[in-house]
Amino acid sequence: MPTPNSEAIRSRRREAGWKLRELSERARVKYQHLANIESGHAVASIEVLHRIAKALDVDVSELVRQREMS
Repeated sequence: MPTPNSEAIRSRRREAGWKLRELSERARVKYQHLANIESGHAVASIEVLHRIAKALDVDVSELVRQREMS
């Protein structure tokens, strides 16, 4: 199952030169929820993940990683 990669979201946001507040506004995601996603304390829904990807102008696949099968 793909899971949001909080580090990828944070990294892309920083590459864009944006503060968390700016991505929050552009993606229409509440600031605290986005902060929780980036810190790994929350998982983004598919809808939210797509809004974040669109705001960052990246494919959603760049923001998810596959869990390793054990």
